Amino acid sequence: MLFLEADLFVICNIIAIFAFLKHMIMIEDKEIKNCICGIKKRLDDKRINRFCNSSVRIGYIKSLEILKKKICNYEDANIKELPTTQSRAIAVLAVDFLNGECTESVLLGVPIKDR
Repeated sequence: MLFLEADLFVICNIIAIFAFLKHMIMIEDKEIKNCICGIKKRLDDKRINRFCNSSVRIGYIKSLEILKKKICNYEDANIKELPTTQSRAIAVLAVDFLNGECTESVLLGVPIKDR
């Protein structure tokens, strides 16, 4: 029984180390700047100002803040303050991007509606 407890302790420590290292992995500044430029281009699209795209616009504006401040967790990003599920989802993608859990193409791939 003591042997199993020792093994469990070692396994728990290994899991804790991997969780810590996961949070240490950060996207390079160059990648963040490229993503910020991509979001700014999306915000320059005239269609983003249509009412049907307001959630996308709000989500991307919040994403810019998250990326510029390098906010790597959801609580610090105050995502709950956003008014719609879609805007919150886009902001979550920005945090995930910083944590290496989401690609730039996914974050920038949110559709902008034509009508």
